[in-house]
Amino acid sequence: MSRISYKYFSPSIINYKMLRNRELGLKPTLGYSDDIYRKVYSNMDAYLSNIPMQRFTADQGAIFNLEFSLDGKLLVAACEERSVLLFDASDQRQIKKVSEAHCSCVNCVRYVSL
Repeated sequence: MSRISYKYFSPSIINYKMLRNRELGLKPTLGYSDDIYRKVYSNMDAYLSNIPMQRFTADQGAIFNLEFSLDGKLLVAACEERSVLLFDASDQRQIKKVSEAHCSCVNCVRYVSL
């Protein structure tokens, strides 16, 4: 059986075929995930190149956990050196740092709805 080349079809037809094969439990073709990763990450490179990067000092140590607020506006980071960092998710700006948040490293943070 000959393979059909999809390079001349619209992306919606290719996406439909991919979703249909997934519904049927068929395995993707060899190299398919490489193509997806290339498309996703090449788009991210173009986006990230326009954002001025803010440098952080290493006094918070490694980041063990990230959690978005329930409304998606805030991002909190659990850090190695007993600290918690709070970021504005829309402009990637650090809002607050709690230095002595725990007696040891902070492994996990969660937002709780009351």
